[in-house]
Amino acid sequence: MQSHPDKVLVLLENNSGTVWKKIAPQDSPFASSYQSLAQQAFATGQNVMLRYSDGYDCYRTDYDEVPEAFRVYKY
Repeated sequence: MQSHPDKVLVLLENNSGTVWKKIAPQDSPFASSYQSLAQQAFATGQNVMLRYSDGYDCYRTDYDEVPEAFRVYKY
């Protein structure tokens, strides 16, 4: 995870390797809860799934688009 003055980023693994994703702008009401979920997932070894609108390319680094939902889960 990486925190900037204007955004919070996470490094995710997918089938193609690793990508950076913006999870929220710092001034968003969701920033602290998304950051907390990401830290919890990392600390406990859980998986993270980000949901985006249809047509979004999940396999590329993206510093601008934010997810519609942030899910933490374990198989």
